[in-house]
Amino acid sequence: MDKAKYSLENNDFSLWPKASDNENSTDAGWLLYSTRAQDEERISALLSTITGENLGVKWKPIRATTGNLRKKDLSAEEEKVKALHVECAVDRLQEVKDKLAQWYSSTSTSFPDGTKMRLVPTISSVTSMNNRTKFASCIASQAALNAGLASAVTREISTNLLLDRKDPTTNKSFHQVLMDIAPKDKPGTKLFHTIDRQFKSDILVNFQFHPENASEANNLIAGLVPFLKDTGHLYHLKTFSPEALQCQAKSKWNLETREADSETDTELANLLSEDDDLNFTNEPTLEKNKKFQRGNVRPSCNHGDPIIPG
Repeated sequence: MDKAKYSLENNDFSLWPKASDNENSTDAGWLLYSTRAQDEERISALLSTITGENLGVKWKPIRATTGNLRKKDLSAEEEKVKALHVECAVDRLQEVKDKLAQWYSSTSTSFPDGTKMRLVPTISSVTSMNNRTKFASCIASQAALNAGLASAVTREISTNLLLDRKDPTTNKSFHQVLMDIAPKDKPGTKLFHTIDRQFKSDILVNFQFHPENASEANNLIAGLVPFLKDTGHLYHLKTFSPEALQCQAKSKWNLETREADSETDTELANLLSEDDDLNFTNEPTLEKNKKFQRGNVRPSCNHGDPIIPG
């Protein structure tokens, strides 16, 4: 199989394994605003559950023409833009489209896992030239989103398989709790675009967000333990490693600044307070218990560095 795959690729062909178990399958469409950081297996299971259909999800190039491509022309360049494609049985195609439209149509406002996406039909189902122009615009939007998103990772979670485990008292998973958070000054939007496990990793969790929200997102990722502890989500603390819990045991979540204040931060501020007799600088002496402003302090012991495009 590998030899056949390499041979086809050398001749400008692509070989994509089927994402579902359907014997005769086809693409129902692709998800605009999807990203490579999303877990295909999790989303396949999620969409299969909410629709009651046998669905598969695969990250692959968006087909921009209806003909066979054998040369590296402009159309081939467009096809390199990738997205998550939803695969279903041929004889269930229309039913699957109708069911997915409840969640991913142009009018949808609620999304199964919190990530806003839209189901775009395949190019073969688009007939008018005007709509084909809009199809090209969708491809451009998909490419721009994936190039523009910022991201960061955390290594504090003991296993990312627990992200979807629900708190029996609230019926909310750790994933849902975080995806419900809005930026401080942007109600009605999401702080995170996606939260999912890192590809081929059991402990790394990847967060994606708009670069404008990078500061707030990174502060929250760095202070996940005190955030959960001080906002009533104690159940999800079992998701974290003992080292992470111990490191931030005395940290407090600051609702006003929306970041964690650690014991170290407080002590550092107090070191400069009430010693006016020894202050030879031009800066006024701080007072104890006064709320201090911090720059980019990160109380987290073991999280990844943020990645911001540009």
